Amino acid sequence: MKKNNIIQSLLIMLLISTPAYAQDFTFPQTTVGNIAKAWFNAYHSENDEPMREFTAKYRTENALKRMSVNDRMAQHKQIKGMIKRLATKKITLNTEKSLSILVYAGSIETWFETTFTLSETEENKLESFALQPAQAPSEEGSEGFGDWKDLTGLLQNVVDQHKIPGISMAIIEEGKLVESAVAGVREVGGSEAVMIDDRFHIGSITKSMTATLIGRLIQEKKLKPGSTLSQIFPDMSMLPVYNDLTITQLTQHTAGIPAYLTVTDEEEARLLALPGNATAQRLAFVEQVLNEEPISEPGASFAYSNAGYSILGAISEKLTGMSWRDQMQEYIFNPLGMKTAGIDWPKTNERPSEPSGHFGALSSLTAQKVDEYELGAYIEPAGDVHVSMEDLARFALAHLKGLRGENGILNSETFTWLHTPQEGRSYAAGWFVTESESGKMVHQHAGSAGTFLALMMIEPESNKAWVMAANAGGVAVDGIFRRVIEAYNNR
Repeated sequence: MKKNNIIQSLLIMLLISTPAYAQDFTFPQTTVGNIAKAWFNAYHSENDEPMREFTAKYRTENALKRMSVNDRMAQHKQIKGMIKRLATKKITLNTEKSLSILVYAGSIETWFETTFTLSETEENKLESFALQPAQAPSEEGSEGFGDWKDLTGLLQNVVDQHKIPGISMAIIEEGKLVESAVAGVREVGGSEAVMIDDRFHIGSITKSMTATLIGRLIQEKKLKPGSTLSQIFPDMSMLPVYNDLTITQLTQHTAGIPAYLTVTDEEEARLLALPGNATAQRLAFVEQVLNEEPISEPGASFAYSNAGYSILGAISEKLTGMSWRDQMQEYIFNPLGMKTAGIDWPKTNERPSEPSGHFGALSSLTAQKVDEYELGAYIEPAGDVHVSMEDLARFALAHLKGLRGENGILNSETFTWLHTPQEGRSYAAGWFVTESESGKMVHQHAGSAGTFLALMMIEPESNKAWVMAANAGGVAVDGIFRRVIEAYNNR
């Protein structure tokens, strides 16, 4: 059986690396312009050393406290392969302290905006750098999605314009599902249309569900946010550095746990062949991980980790005596009426009439074959749920109501804990919490294991939520999703 060795969590907010740029672009002859040029030169290099030197030289002391040079380089190496080249196109912001440049990544057919911001306190230092998906310039014909009268029409225009095989979306307003729609086909080149109850793989959105199980254990006083690994697994062999790691650090990715965003073919084969049932395989994987060196100092900085959420899944199994799968069914899927929700890929030999995932850029997609790509029990709690968008909307609505003071599958205080990051950070327990341009707080997570992509966003102040999925992975799809939400809200 052929298995892909990519186990990725597509977190657009974390993209920080790109290796090349257009040589004919003219950078401003200013401090921030020179630093931006040095950044592009470092990424243009054949090896990582120029970027390491750039980071040490140009990042502020505060920036390096938030994330060290080594941590930034580890993140750079993990994500570098996702974007092969950048071509600089035009400046979108140019001030004395800040410079934004629109760039294009041809390998993944995605526009980005790079923003460099100088420190107010440290001379010739870069306080922040951002690389975020951006809308294509109007001359590229991507300023809108054409004429549409309803959500179905909007999604059909998206499919036609961007060659996404299939897409599904559900929208919540005033605390209820107000509209859902689909467009496109289940498999590229095929004729089977996507249906409203079709299942899509949601990747790392699964983390918000695993965190919900942890919240339930805290609510029932079987666990505390400060409970440590040595308390939970007193008989497990682990490196001393992990003894005092807490539940809060695991849920918020500050534990320094090895990331497991990718594994080699050989390591994947070994992990998939771990003996015993899913619970036993997970526990064996957890012990392996806890005997590996941390990727960053535990508790010191944000370091996204799939393995960290596998540990949380194993913790829930130990404290309840139930498998993670059974807990998901009993405490999330069943109570919320999520009848399409399950674990593994949507399309299997037992479920042949479901969307296929697709590898590659949107212009050259290849359908994922049944049994071609397996995540494995060891990593399931980090990202292996499939579900229809109407059913995912039911999960999003439960969290939206919880943040607005209503009790549901958890009480409102527990929902608040799940959505509250540590001071100075943006990742809570399975949710990024950031401020939108309108000043409202948005709680969100994207997810992809390479062949599907999903996005879940809730805005408690407006009492709104949006969930979307496509049967094609890639950064380009995430950027399109966010523009679709903007287009719908501005209708």
